[in-house]
Amino acid sequence: MSRLADAAIPSNLHYQQTLQRLIDYFLSLGGSASLAQRQATQWIGRQLEMQSSLLAYIDVFHTLMLLAALVIPLAMILRRAPLGAAPPMAH
Repeated sequence: MSRLADAAIPSNLHYQQTLQRLIDYFLSLGGSASLAQRQATQWIGRQLEMQSSLLAYIDVFHTLMLLAALVIPLAMILRRAPLGAAPPMAH
């Protein structure tokens, strides 16, 4: 996640180039320069939000995968209950 945030700082050259291309695109659609700047910044923000959500889902998936990998062997070593036997008496 930190690599995603590192790429989204205004001093990053790739960020500046992407922002300028987006501004040019939004200017070509019509509107003022300030509107194009705002639309480009909002578009980048939405992309960052979508990508960070995807990374969060991947982290949850990995966590659940590890949990399942630990629980499955535990289920294999549990004793089987005898079928048809009366339940044990409680005190």
